[in-house]
Amino acid sequence: MIIYGGLSFSKISCFLQCPGKYALKYHKRVKVPQTEPGENLVIGSLVHEALDIMGKGETKDVDEALMKAMKTVDKIITPAVLRQSTEIIRGWYDETKFNPLPLSTEQEFSMDLGDGCTIMGFIDRVDRIGISGIRITDFKTGMSFYGETDLQDNFQLLIYAVAARALYDPSNIEIGYD
Repeated sequence: MIIYGGLSFSKISCFLQCPGKYALKYHKRVKVPQTEPGENLVIGSLVHEALDIMGKGETKDVDEALMKAMKTVDKIITPAVLRQSTEIIRGWYDETKFNPLPLSTEQEFSMDLGDGCTIMGFIDRVDRIGISGIRITDFKTGMSFYGETDLQDNFQLLIYAVAARALYDPSNIEIGYD
C-alpha cells in the first residue's frame, strides 16, 4: 500500500472498504461532490462540539453549550436535530455526572510509525482515573449500543489507546463509547 500523507482511522477505513476509492481520494485527490450531510452526521457534529465546550469548562449548562456549538458547526441545524442533540447530551450528562475537568477533549495526536508513515487523529475525551490511569471516551451518536465485542474489535480505539500511552504514560487505560 502506498500511503499518501499521514494515516488516520478514516483513511485506513477507506482503504479497507475499497483500495481504488482510497487511491482516487488521497492520491489523485478526486473531489467527490458533497451532498447535504445526513441528520446523524449533523447531530454528531453538534454533540461533539457542545461536549468539547463543556469539557473545556466554558459552561456546565447544556443549552448554553449547544448555542455556542451552533455558532461553530457549519451545518443546517433543524429543530429536530437540536432536540435530539439536547436529549443525547442531557442523557449522557445525567448518567455520568460529567467530570468537569477532563485531561483533554479533542486531543490531537500524531505518531511516527517509521519509514515516513505517520498516523494521526483526535481523541474525543480523556479523563483521569485514580492517580495515574486514564479513560478514553469515543462519543458515538449514530448508533445506540456497542457491546464488549465491538470494543475488542475496534481498531479506532486501539489507535487511541496507543496514542494515549505515548501522550500520558498512564499506569492503565480504559476505553469506551458514550
